[in-house]
Amino acid sequence: MGNQSSGEVRQNRYLTESQVNVIQKTFKSGKLTSLPPSWEIFDSDPRQRIETYLRNADKSLSYERYQDLAGNSLKGTLDEKIRFFGVLMGDKSQYTVKDVKFAFSSLFNALQKIHKESDGDQDAIKLTDSLLHDILHKGEKRK
Repeated sequence: MGNQSSGEVRQNRYLTESQVNVIQKTFKSGKLTSLPPSWEIFDSDPRQRIETYLRNADKSLSYERYQDLAGNSLKGTLDEKIRFFGVLMGDKSQYTVKDVKFAFSSLFNALQKIHKESDGDQDAIKLTDSLLHDILHKGEKRK
């Protein structure tokens, strides 16, 4: 399958066999160098950050990392889900509020594209600002 080794491939513990089969079909033509079209719900910058996280030394996307990202982000523990948030913020040793805002906005924009109930980026920005205010200023009422 794709860029998997010829030996036994480890399956993410959170994914069902049918979910793994879907991922295997994604990698059926061999090594992927970019995310499939289904990832276009994310804008270019967050998509590039995800691809960077998934890349092997040969610049192809890692089947195992792809599988783990899917399983851990959707069904994993809170820490495992938060790691996806870290992927969206980029590979850094420290994050700023701006990085957190970028990750939230990226997720909200993707959700808007999925649900097609969007007034554009403005809704995502308003929701992000609201959540960040609540996180940074606990107990304070918004103006």
